[in-house]
Amino acid sequence: MCGQLSLAQVNYSILDQNPFSVRHRQIQLQRFPVQIIYPEGLDSLAQVTANQLDRSLSAVGLGLSASLHPWKIVLQNQGMVSNGFVSLAAPRAEYFMLPPQDPSLLGTNDWISLLAAHESRHMFQNEIGRTGLAKWMYYLWGNNGQMAYTNLLIPNWLWEGDAVETETRVTGFGRSVIPQFQMPLRAYLDSFGAPSYAKLMGRSFREYVPNHYVFGQKFSHLLQQRYGQDVIGRIWQQTLNTPIPFSFSRSVKKITGKSVDNFAKEILSTTSVIKKIKLKQKGFTNYFYPNPVNDSTFVAIKNGFDANIQLVLRTPNSEKRLVFIGPYFENAMLAASSNYVIWSEYVFNPRWGQKNQTVFYLYDLVNHKRIKWGSLGQATNPSISADSKYIGALVYRLSGASTLQVIDRISKQVVSQLVAKPGEQFVQPRLQGESDYVFIKKKGQSKSIIVWNWKENIVRDSIQLGPINASHPYLAGENIYINLPVDGVDQIVGIDLKSKQARVLTDEKYGAYFGIPVGNKLVYSNYTATGHAVVMGDSTAKKTVNISFAPLPIVTDTLSSYVSSSYSKWKIFNPYAWGPLVSSQGNKLDVGIVSKDVLNNLQASFGYQWNANEQVANTFARLSYQGFFPVIDFNYESGNRFSELNLPTPTNPNAVSSDQWSQTKYSLGLRIPLNLTHSAFLESLEIGSKIDFLQVSGYDLKRRYITEAFNGTYTSINYHVSYSKMFNRTYRDLQSKWGIQVVGRFNSTPFAQSLQAEIWSIQSKLFFPGFLKHHGLSLRTGYQQESKGNYRFGSYLSFPRGYSYASFDQMFSYSLDYRFPLASTDFNVGRFIYLKRINVDLFADGGQGRVMQKSKLLVRDYQSLGVDLSFQLHLMRFSQEFELGVRGVYLPHTKEFAWFPLVLDIGF
Repeated sequence: MCGQLSLAQVNYSILDQNPFSVRHRQIQLQRFPVQIIYPEGLDSLAQVTANQLDRSLSAVGLGLSASLHPWKIVLQNQGMVSNGFVSLAAPRAEYFMLPPQDPSLLGTNDWISLLAAHESRHMFQNEIGRTGLAKWMYYLWGNNGQMAYTNLLIPNWLWEGDAVETETRVTGFGRSVIPQFQMPLRAYLDSFGAPSYAKLMGRSFREYVPNHYVFGQKFSHLLQQRYGQDVIGRIWQQTLNTPIPFSFSRSVKKITGKSVDNFAKEILSTTSVIKKIKLKQKGFTNYFYPNPVNDSTFVAIKNGFDANIQLVLRTPNSEKRLVFIGPYFENAMLAASSNYVIWSEYVFNPRWGQKNQTVFYLYDLVNHKRIKWGSLGQATNPSISADSKYIGALVYRLSGASTLQVIDRISKQVVSQLVAKPGEQFVQPRLQGESDYVFIKKKGQSKSIIVWNWKENIVRDSIQLGPINASHPYLAGENIYINLPVDGVDQIVGIDLKSKQARVLTDEKYGAYFGIPVGNKLVYSNYTATGHAVVMGDSTAKKTVNISFAPLPIVTDTLSSYVSSSYSKWKIFNPYAWGPLVSSQGNKLDVGIVSKDVLNNLQASFGYQWNANEQVANTFARLSYQGFFPVIDFNYESGNRFSELNLPTPTNPNAVSSDQWSQTKYSLGLRIPLNLTHSAFLESLEIGSKIDFLQVSGYDLKRRYITEAFNGTYTSINYHVSYSKMFNRTYRDLQSKWGIQVVGRFNSTPFAQSLQAEIWSIQSKLFFPGFLKHHGLSLRTGYQQESKGNYRFGSYLSFPRGYSYASFDQMFSYSLDYRFPLASTDFNVGRFIYLKRINVDLFADGGQGRVMQKSKLLVRDYQSLGVDLSFQLHLMRFSQEFELGVRGVYLPHTKEFAWFPLVLDIGF
């Protein structure tokens, strides 16, 4: 038994919050038990969201025999994220209100309509977990039990594929009908053939396997097409009512006559071509948004399995990396003049995770340097005029309104602007020439190309495209080059502004994007199964197409006005999970309640804990309030303890004495976690301190363990600081190529009391690239000093592997690790194991401990050599990845060798 004066505190993870100054309001829907919570100032979009939900929720839930329990939907407007999610941890949905620029996500849809359809479908899906047999998981463990149960039994592709299908069914236009969304699956099947179902679920380090949204949509679509709209709900319910291995496959087979493996194989085999294309290389590398610098040179954004996001300069025979791009903000475009390239990156608020903006960077092609131009707040789509005098940007307000601005590059003064009207969205705007701004205007479900002369503030040209999903406009003279779907594939089309004649300029199999003319040539990206490749092709017309489409009529339903009231940020207690929970060691049983409010301000748990080793019980409370700038942590634990010690007597040298006593622990701490990321390195700093109080009564033994206390009240103080700066990893990397991590800790008993102890430590780890690609070297060093006293704190120092921890007055330790992937296997072992990759870590550890005993210095040296062999795998076709393995350790001093099991990652 080993205890500590400080509570074995479970620090809650830091969640994303809005600044404390942000106030919220609430709206209750009229027809459904749904409450919308939104920041003040977002009233207009909140009203639109409420109307959209009230109109569409009945249609969203069709086919799923479940009704909604009370839900909360939180609207977020402080950041630069375009996304949404549904979570059962503090049950809620969150809508990030900034509309995306990606045409493969948004298409011609309204962003709020898309969010309402997709995320609300997830709400209905989760409601099935409150019916049938599954409801008992909710009764026993609350939302945590429901979440674990449904996510283990229902594959991720059905969650997302069904939601993507719902987008199209409810809005009339969703990702199901966008060629760019379907494109990766078509290319993969033609190039590599139909993968196994296990490979679809686990994916691969060798090839880019389309994600679960893409193949999930295809499977969900065909299931509903063949077996009716309610088939998803029937499969879902049958699976949850049969909690046995492979129950999902059994449910699919019961309805389709085929196991899920055979169903997937049939669908994918009929989609792919009969004869596969033999590719010279595998892997995946993208070259996005090529911009010509001259007739034979262009710049582009590069990323992939082996490449961090970077700006590269390409010539016919060479490639040069200009700069690594930091926390890259995806604008779905890149702009350049003959002198500069411009792009945007995230600016993170150090403390508030929900609040972030963008900053614009220039790369000087003449002087070969990166320049931080500045931030316009919530701004997207930076571009630069041909003469490099002006910067263009789309700037958003917290209300959701947006303005197209032209800014003098040197003075940074706004020289012209165009305000988007309510319901309009400007997509991929780009400064062109010296006075034009070309962009796509989306309103309703119609798009049009707009050419705005910003110097004269007039729209000089416009082309109505109706419901066509056009994207990436580029103006050259009196021609606009744009992406349009042609015969089910996105191609580059040139449109003459005078005649309005449209010429198809590419004929690629899967998709051609980002076209820019260079003389009589056309530079663009061509999608293949190994990524977007840059093509310098001819610009002759392959055929003509008709683009004379009238805009779709805009639905002008009268909006209901919902009553809005203030929402208190002090609604912080929100129990969502409960019940028994066994610790990972299997020796403790918790029975309690878990709470988290929907604004992520307070995490808390309360309950009762049974210690099976000591056969005693106690009560506990753990709280972490994160709404203030410093995080406030509080822990409480009170109950009985039990000890058994060897206390020899003159007649019995092996006599054992035992005692049960009462113990109460309090802990109050402050943490300041800071996100300092501003480059290609992920950077963070945390500073914290806590004070612990321990009260002991009823301890009657004459001796005690050095980690326990006699009767009395005791106090200890802990300080810690941790810093990390790690280079972004690529998909295939096992660790960062470059990085540093440093942690310092200090524990002491500062006041006059019967227990006295002090310990401090500092530990650092450095990361370096290895000898080959994706290999990594790391060096860890640590030092710990412990003062003499009658109490011992727990140690945070990493001890040499292969040895049990021992306490010293001074301890120095080090380790050298060399990690590398041994093989990417994509190997199936029946239905039970999909082995994705095998990794190796060769290590050498050492250390030296020193302790004074009876005025004599005792020194002990430690050395160990070893290897970790680990396997990245998926069990029973779960999408969650596990990393399991074995460790072999050799101790040179004793010439002993031993093997130990390893669990490096359990995927949850």
